[in-house]
This record gives sequence, C-alpha cells and structure tokens, in this order.
Amino acid sequence: MKKVVSALLVTASLFVGSVASFAYSEESVSIIPTRMQAGTILEYDGSNQMVILEKGEPVNIPSVYQGQTTKSVTQKVDLDKLRIEEEFIEKIKEEAKNLPVYKVENPLPQPGLKVIYDGEGYIKEFVFPQGNDFALAAYKALPRGTRKAAGTYTYGNNNNKITITKSTVLGEGRFTNFTDTTGENSNTLKKGDAATRGDIDNPKYEQT
Repeated sequence: MKKVVSALLVTASLFVGSVASFAYSEESVSIIPTRMQAGTILEYDGSNQMVILEKGEPVNIPSVYQGQTTKSVTQKVDLDKLRIEEEFIEKIKEEAKNLPVYKVENPLPQPGLKVIYDGEGYIKEFVFPQGNDFALAAYKALPRGTRKAAGTYTYGNNNNKITITKSTVLGEGRFTNFTDTTGENSNTLKKGDAATRGDIDNPKYEQT
C-alpha cells in the first residue's frame, strides 16, 4: 500500500521582513517572472511582450506579526512518533538516492499565454490560448489512482520536491493550508486530508 508522508512540524519560526517588491524588464521575454505582486495577471501579446492585465498588490506581512523580529511557537509532540516518522523519511530518501531526478520547468513565454499569480505573488497557473477561448493547459492531473514513474520531481521556487519510490510518495516544500470542507470533486474533507500535485501524483481519496 502506498504511503503519503508529510513532514511533522515541531518548531515554527516566523520572520518579519520588508514588503516584497518585484522588478522586471518588459524587454525580457525569455523567462516568465517567478514572482510578482499578489494577484497579478499578465499576458504575452502578439509580439511576445509582457502586458499587465491586472496589477497586483504588495505582498505584506500580516499585521499580527508586525513589530516582531522572531516568534517561535513550540507544539507539544510525541517524540517517539516524531523519531519513527524521521526514520521512515530517511528510509525513503535512501531508497530514492539512485533514482532519476526530474526538474519540472515553467513554460516559455508565448503569444496569448496568461500567467496568474496567487495571494503571495507566486505563480498560481498558466492559461494557454486555444482558439478564441482559454483552457488551462499547464496543469493536467493524472488519472485518479496513478502517479509518474519512480524518481524525484522538483519544481517551483520553494524547494518543492515529490519523491516517488516503489511503495511510497514523499512530499517536501511549501504547502498551503485550506479551510474548505468539500474537495474539488465534491468529496467531504476531514482532519488529516492533504492535497498533492496531481500531475505528478494523483492518489485515490482516503489513501494512506
């Protein structure tokens, strides 16, 4: 049975920094900006020049953290369970050390391509032109209950990594916490449910 593993957080440190600002050159069309202001929507025109369709807002640190340099929150955890999980993760990494490593690259700019950025300024999705309509083409989930070949898949700018071995899947990197009660296919969500990147690993519901 495949096991989906998430790292257990023991101590979290929250760092307050300055408001992020992003600069880009409209003449540079070889690389899509990996980060913009929050909520930005851009599109590449017929000359492959970047056009801002919707200007985003600065990415601000939440006010609850303003005026603090560092705040540590320590959660009470079962150290035995933590040790077992860490050993299991190391076992997966050892099994995967000789497997291929794949880097999932962003697409290159092309006329008609739209790029939508999320609330933190990171790329949320790519929308490619298809006739007169736009269809989401960059992300295409695998059939339910399947995954890519064994190996390590890296993507994004937050050290995101999915490691697939014969019997396990390990996800590492930046994650987002959602408060939804219903999943994308009308399934009821409960404590402990987690999402993964469906174009790399798309397990069945309630799979452990």
